[in-house]
Amino acid sequence: MPQSAMRQRFVLLAVVFSIGAFAVCASPRGALADLEACLGNTIGPQSRIEACTQAIDDGGLDESELAAAYRARGTAYDQRGEYLKAITDFDRTLRLDPTDVDARVARAEAYIAVGSFEGARRDYRRVLMLAPDHADARQGCIDVLLAMDLDNQTEQALDHQCAIVTFDALAYAQAMHATGSELLDVSEIEAAIQDLVWEIETWRSRRDYDKAANAYSLARRLDADILACLYTNYDAPLLDAYDRSVRPDAYVEDAARPTLDELNIILDSHPLDPTALRERGLLYIQISGFERAIEDFDRAMDSDPHPEQARAVRGLAWWVYYRYELALDDLGQAMSMGEEHVVLHLARGLALEQLRRFDEAVDELNLVIADLPDETSDVDVLRMKSLAYSVRSIAKLKMGDPDGDWEQDFDQYWDLAGKSISLAKAHCAVD
Repeated sequence: MPQSAMRQRFVLLAVVFSIGAFAVCASPRGALADLEACLGNTIGPQSRIEACTQAIDDGGLDESELAAAYRARGTAYDQRGEYLKAITDFDRTLRLDPTDVDARVARAEAYIAVGSFEGARRDYRRVLMLAPDHADARQGCIDVLLAMDLDNQTEQALDHQCAIVTFDALAYAQAMHATGSELLDVSEIEAAIQDLVWEIETWRSRRDYDKAANAYSLARRLDADILACLYTNYDAPLLDAYDRSVRPDAYVEDAARPTLDELNIILDSHPLDPTALRERGLLYIQISGFERAIEDFDRAMDSDPHPEQARAVRGLAWWVYYRYELALDDLGQAMSMGEEHVVLHLARGLALEQLRRFDEAVDELNLVIADLPDETSDVDVLRMKSLAYSVRSIAKLKMGDPDGDWEQDFDQYWDLAGKSISLAKAHCAVD
């Protein structure tokens, strides 16, 4: 192991052990006593701030207790008129639990107090997505829109705007198609998706893949392009690119693609429906629920009318899951069944390089580089080709660079990666 890598590992271990030692020394009993005072109703705002701060600093609280402590302290700050501190604590609460409706309403009220009506509007709308019948959020949303004086609209019109967010994703998509226009403006959709992205990350970090997948499918319903700009799972693009090419009809209307709940209903009645299994597996891949995705792809193998595609999808999923030998086996079998696709060669090349089978990796990547154009405005194509050049240069270098051209490959990678980044930025630029 290189000295620098060894040094980094020792530093990391030292940090881990020091954190562990601190956790052992912390007094959970004291933290819980402080938490009881923090959450009680017998003390004033300043005493509550002190009790909550002590409970937070003591350590020993689980995530739900910590979220409650931040919310209680934020409420106390709000009562004292320290609105920016209140907003900071409500932010912390919502990072721990994005579905905390009370914290989101309280943050909206604090936003109003500091004159941030846009922030308040976003919070009230998010509450109405989570709790459509929340009367305070509904009225707060109307009051904020009145304060913003949006084109002198009537209160009835503003009430309709606030009601829009109570539609579920399917109703929203149906209404949008029926009217031929979007019911929410782009900034409102972007704000909603940004909240959903936060929720995806939160549930994914907690390994609650069903809630993460639901948030992802709802965000995709609202606007798949905006979602792609705000949320990137770097493990998924190859699998996504392959599936788009073999099932183009499924991607014509992203807003009409099924949510996790809808897929579960289908699979309750038809447990081996290959389309639903593949769609659900792809959803799990997007939020890093690899084991569940593999289970769905396994179940789809026998019933899929395109077994070569089913095997290719599972092979790409194994590659995403860092199981390179299994990936090579499935991808090789798919190709032997007649499935030929540049993405499959790219995944095989990347897997072979990881397994230090450099000669074979170079052969696969040669096919990819020859097949993909250099001049294109397709970001996915540029990314794939730049990746092929990058990994081929590494493989050549590890082989001793027999042809003396690894640097040329690296230069090509650098050039194409720059183009893809520029195009992606242009696509995601906010006007």
